[in-house]
Amino acid sequence: MEEERDNMLPFLDVLVECTPSVFLTSIFRKPTFTGLCLSWDSFAPKRRKKDLIRTLTHRALLISSSSRLTSELHKIKEIFLSIGYPEQLVSYTIRSKVDNFNRAKVYDPPRCPIYLKLPWVGSSIQPSADKISSSVTHCFNAANLRIIYSTRPAFPSFLKDALPSYEESLVIYLYQCQCDADYVGKTIQRLSVRVAQLFQAVSVDTNRSRLLEVHSRKSLL
Repeated sequence: MEEERDNMLPFLDVLVECTPSVFLTSIFRKPTFTGLCLSWDSFAPKRRKKDLIRTLTHRALLISSSSRLTSELHKIKEIFLSIGYPEQLVSYTIRSKVDNFNRAKVYDPPRCPIYLKLPWVGSSIQPSADKISSSVTHCFNAANLRIIYSTRPAFPSFLKDALPSYEESLVIYLYQCQCDADYVGKTIQRLSVRVAQLFQAVSVDTNRSRLLEVHSRKSLL
């Protein structure tokens, strides 16, 4: 359970700050946060990269208090600049998202979403996708075309080397002793790492070894 520190309490991705007059909210990031996300040089549609900026900006607009919003938008800009995004594009995308968020909402009948899946083969496909979208919008005003790009895996799964069982993670394992005692455990680490930890616990600190506790109880039966 999270505890309040310096009048601040994190809850999920929200940081709540208690002031004498009001509660302030901002985006909470763990100390291990590195800012790693989709790089500008990634083989992915440009629209997907711009949508990532819009998504983080939208989250900041929903969560951050007005007095914390400017610093949060600046942080978002720094994150994308650090992974190669053009400064002009980042600034324009954030600014347009903020303007659209603050614009008065007009409620019209919702248009019917239509999904079209296209293979992503690079930027050369973008003009064709724009023509399709323009044609659908022109001919079917009630339709909302959403183009989804898909990429093929670089290597088929059957060409990949099988991972040895002792190098797998997120596994449930069974440890069996010669005396018929057994121990079932679960680990998110690699199995080889967890086995090494078990042996270390047995040899170094027997009082804290759950494995020895199960073994002793089995021996008394």
